[in-house]
Amino acid sequence: MATIRELAALPELRIAVLTDPVALDREVRWAHVTELEDPSPYLRAGELVLTNGIWLAGNRGIASYVRAVADSGACGLLFGLLAERPAVPDGLVDACRAAGVPLLTLAIEVPFAAVTEALAALQAAERQHELLQSVSRGDALVQAVARGAHETDVLALLTRDHQLPVALVDHAGQIMAHDGLAPEALDVDAILGAIDGPRRAEVALADGRPAAIYAVEGLGAVEALLVCGRSVVELTPAERAALAQTARFITLEVTRRQALAAVEARFAGELIEMVLDATRRGHEVPGRLRSFALDPDGPLVAVSVAFADEGTPTASGLSTVVGRFWLQRGAAVVVPQGTDDALAVVAWPHDPEALAEVAEALVATVVGAWPRRRAVAGVGRVADGHAGLRRSLLEAREARRAAQRRRRGSPVMTFHHVGSHRVLLGLQEQTALEEFTSAVLGPLREHDRAHGSDLERTLTAFLAGGGRWSVTADALHVHVNTLRNRLRRIEELTGRDLQSTEDRVDFHLALHAFGD
Repeated sequence: MATIRELAALPELRIAVLTDPVALDREVRWAHVTELEDPSPYLRAGELVLTNGIWLAGNRGIASYVRAVADSGACGLLFGLLAERPAVPDGLVDACRAAGVPLLTLAIEVPFAAVTEALAALQAAERQHELLQSVSRGDALVQAVARGAHETDVLALLTRDHQLPVALVDHAGQIMAHDGLAPEALDVDAILGAIDGPRRAEVALADGRPAAIYAVEGLGAVEALLVCGRSVVELTPAERAALAQTARFITLEVTRRQALAAVEARFAGELIEMVLDATRRGHEVPGRLRSFALDPDGPLVAVSVAFADEGTPTASGLSTVVGRFWLQRGAAVVVPQGTDDALAVVAWPHDPEALAEVAEALVATVVGAWPRRRAVAGVGRVADGHAGLRRSLLEAREARRAAQRRRRGSPVMTFHHVGSHRVLLGLQEQTALEEFTSAVLGPLREHDRAHGSDLERTLTAFLAGGGRWSVTADALHVHVNTLRNRLRRIEELTGRDLQSTEDRVDFHLALHAFGD
């Protein structure tokens, strides 16, 4: 939209500025010619008032007239000089300055029609420029999406034409890209609320200032928000159009990536199933590894990454961040997204001792993407080919669970920290574990169901307390005699001796056969 400054700069109009030139950057919606004593009912915000001052013959005072013009939202006042009135009336300049209304004069020889024609030409040129910009930006966005450009490159195309501070945040709170809007300026919780809640036009930044938001939709839901560090009212129509256009193209890219990721995730997930179900599908593992550019006969290692709040689903996009980390280091990798973790199977022909340090860098990368969450990682041992991959996978996940359970120290744990019984249990077939657990604990569980007793919990507390009666009684908040009766009943039902190390080991393994 044309501004007062642009209009006043046209030499053919011979416009003179009589008040503060700072306000000349106001946009001119249109020019309204009027000689009414009170034109305010007919004025629209952003209009430039054109008058010859005929209204001065009435009873309307200059100050009240200017106030009415200001209250209407008019962008300025253009006073057309006449032969009989070659200068503006006394008091008009002061009144316009007091009301903050830009005052200009039009030479006697120039008709108002010339002003409206010039304004129409300026606005047409502006619309043509905006259209060309939109087409040019659209072509650039199409090319960027076609070549698989990163989100940062797409935002750069937006800021090429408009100096706007922007950022792209996904529905997991990951800052996918930013240009001119620092990550610390974003209130991630407010952004997530805007994604999950009702549609709105703005969200609060970390300092409370409003920021315009544009939805980036994926397959049936809002996947991200394009955040602009200015309120909606501060943006020009051209800037709003550019932001909306960019958001639509990012939507195309997000949808494309989601479709590809869904296919890759299915194949990657099947790889893990094949590795775990080695007796039935183990023969398929080499081929599937090759499809992900992994040498099935080379050194392979599993690394499990998740957030420290154990039991919560992993963030969407975690597998992408983890996969990108390894690829940037030149490692062949496949990263299926699980419900509890992102599990990377990596080709690792390097020093195994360096894995823990690399895993710490991986955790730092994940925390950088999700600053409000604590991440942990578990590292299995390097397997000599696909035959040892199952053990590495089990070790990595168990080490990651151990890292989730502890609240201090390094966020990375390796297979050295894993209790050997956990890995041994993980290596067993599901059917064998079920049969073993049923044989050892079946009578207790049946008794607890039938009588509402608490024998299994008593057994767990007894073993956790190292077989010490007083410690176990305190943990269960029962008398020692009550505990003695319960333990005797456990021995009777199972036919095992709680004083026997062998039987205690069986109890311990059965209780932990399927995790804690």
